[in-house]
Amino acid sequence: MESIDTLVIGGGVTGLATAGRLAADGRSVCVIDRHPRPGMETSTHNSGVIHAGLYYPAGTLKAELCVDGADRLYAFCAAQGVPHERCGKLVVASTDAEVPKIEALRARGTANGALGLEVVDEKFVMAREPHVRGRAALWSPNTGRVEAEALVRALLRVADENGAVFLRGTRVMGANGSRGPFVVQLERETIEARTVVNAAGLYADDVSRLFGGETFTIYPVRGEYAELKPSRRNWVNGLVYPLPHPSGHGLGVHLTKTTGGAVTLGPTIRYQSDKDDYENDRLPLEAFVEPATI
Repeated sequence: MESIDTLVIGGGVTGLATAGRLAADGRSVCVIDRHPRPGMETSTHNSGVIHAGLYYPAGTLKAELCVDGADRLYAFCAAQGVPHERCGKLVVASTDAEVPKIEALRARGTANGALGLEVVDEKFVMAREPHVRGRAALWSPNTGRVEAEALVRALLRVADENGAVFLRGTRVMGANGSRGPFVVQLERETIEARTVVNAAGLYADDVSRLFGGETFTIYPVRGEYAELKPSRRNWVNGLVYPLPHPSGHGLGVHLTKTTGGAVTLGPTIRYQSDKDDYENDRLPLEAFVEPATI
């Protein structure tokens, strides 16, 4: 039985970044992931936006980590050659009634430490996005975009260079409880680890229960995206968002021009009973039209 300092469960951005940092400190680290390559779930199923810290209540850990994490991510991408851009974002008020909400969002973001936020007029919006109509908008210059798959590859490379081991296509089958050292049964071997990092994403609740840790339930929400035709990519220059969804469960259907030049429209919100269901009962294209009318 192999004995190591730390076992990281989940090979997405969080798991790989954790593994790389711990390995750099001289710990023996192993990352396991059930997929054939890292980052195949949430880490690459998103808009690829680097958020500036607008949305979370001031003083919360999410707000603090979002602002600090954006700065760290820009620095990491620059050092590791990951395609990214500090392109800025517009959060658009499409009616006069929404303008006070834009102003409140600016106040919240400023309290969080987000830099350079300002409420801009219709002329500013049209100068940056000629195809967007709005009464006003919140301009966030520190928001950006990153190529998510390249980020995953860079994090894997750094973890590997620091001596971390990555086991692909490997699942946790059992564990000995909530206190270390942990004896963890994998599909083909058993590992003893002084500590275990739960970076299992959508499956973090299942992993926590397996180890006798905190009990919680993740309710998966699937977001779907549409992509504009290549001939329409010039309709959008950067990142264009509506106000956050009233339910608080999403930032709204937004337009994102990726680092590769594609323009995506989404995500929608649909609660799922199956965490692995990315394809069943997909929304028709028409479902994206009304939320995107800005």
